[in-house]
Amino acid sequence: MSINPLDNDTIETLSETSRLLDENFNKNQETWLEKFRKQRLLWMLPFSLTLSIIMSSTMAPLVQLIVELVCQEFNEKNKNKSLRFGDECDLPEIQVNASNYIMWYTTLLNVAVTISTGYFSTLSDYLGRKFVFKLSTVGLILALANVLVVAHFWKIVGIKFLFVGSVIEGLLGGVITINTACHAYLSDCTSCENRSVAFSLMHATAYCGMSIGPTLVSLIVPETVSPSMRNQNFLISPPTSIKNILSPLTVLRQIPVGIEEDNWRGRNTLYILAVIYFFYKVSQAAQNEIVNLYTKYKFHWTSLENGYFLSLQSFTRLLALILLVPLLHLIRLRYNPTNSRSLDIWTMRGGLIMEIIGFILFAIAINPDWFYFACVINSLATITSPAMRSLFTTYVLSNQSGQVLGAISVIESIGSILSPLWMNQLYSWGIVNGISEIVFWTNGGEKGNKVFIVTIDIHY
Repeated sequence: MSINPLDNDTIETLSETSRLLDENFNKNQETWLEKFRKQRLLWMLPFSLTLSIIMSSTMAPLVQLIVELVCQEFNEKNKNKSLRFGDECDLPEIQVNASNYIMWYTTLLNVAVTISTGYFSTLSDYLGRKFVFKLSTVGLILALANVLVVAHFWKIVGIKFLFVGSVIEGLLGGVITINTACHAYLSDCTSCENRSVAFSLMHATAYCGMSIGPTLVSLIVPETVSPSMRNQNFLISPPTSIKNILSPLTVLRQIPVGIEEDNWRGRNTLYILAVIYFFYKVSQAAQNEIVNLYTKYKFHWTSLENGYFLSLQSFTRLLALILLVPLLHLIRLRYNPTNSRSLDIWTMRGGLIMEIIGFILFAIAINPDWFYFACVINSLATITSPAMRSLFTTYVLSNQSGQVLGAISVIESIGSILSPLWMNQLYSWGIVNGISEIVFWTNGGEKGNKVFIVTIDIHY
């Protein structure tokens, strides 16, 4: 794919501050229904609400199911009829086996996502955002159906049959691709000055815990990429084949839009952001799965206590996104209205600091109350993600939002592949050697020594 295939006339009409949305797309609407279906930010809120159910509400039951099935399998193999799901299932052997199953489930999911997400995300510039919503939703439905099959017939199909569902979900895009398409939709409808707030609002609604099916919503959500814009995108730069899974990353090679100084920091701003986002995902993607295993092992938590933890996590993230981010946005408008990137950069740095502190508090928590407190501090780091995504979109032309967000999704999926590989293995090693909290110490150190230091080099 050509990196900068636009002619001079097109470049003059496009910039990082432009909206991709064609203002003439629905200009001749006449009926009340067509006016109601106008492209707007609010259409994405039902999607973010659905993602909250997919990303949080199904995670704890899945981890609990895997632990229970491993416990039953252990019981079958050892012919120990006195072993029941409860405290006996906290044996180190069962914890290690369950951790390995979870690791391979998430690894295969994210490998499949890496193959598909960049292609589908970029393809949304040509076929529209709704195409991605519908396709990836089918994958989620099939994966959940597969979990139900294994839960009821694991003795027939085996626990490893869970992996089939994870691969299917990943090859059809998964949550990462839906999330990327949602951010692309918001980029189409908003200017760069308001983009981080729009992203934060979408993330905030995700943590409300309400659910509306994305397939149902896709029937009424209006498209933001008009037919004329899709045709123009095809003519300017045809989409690459899905065979080249890293092709969306080529957008990172171009000179960032709006950078006037010709120096190393300026030319490589997109690369620096990509490195930051990669390490952020490597240390964050498998976090909640490890928390579920760790708290059950150390504090003997059940699904109820883990539910409290996830509710507290979501509520804290909700408050941070609907109160803290808009407040910072108002402060920027008051004191620095000409530089929208500065707020995103400092928001990202502040979020990373909170995550470092949170991981340290996880490691030293000696009782559940302290662990809940660590959850609050760690959850404040949620302001990092919308700030990062907003920054990426401000450094490219408006018609490249789908491609750059596709690049982010590839980076995210690769980081999500590596995250469970090292975190689950380190957790298993820590369980065997009596230092189960080592995974949190390592996470905090990795953030502090790599990610946060790199942020110093981001160019305004």
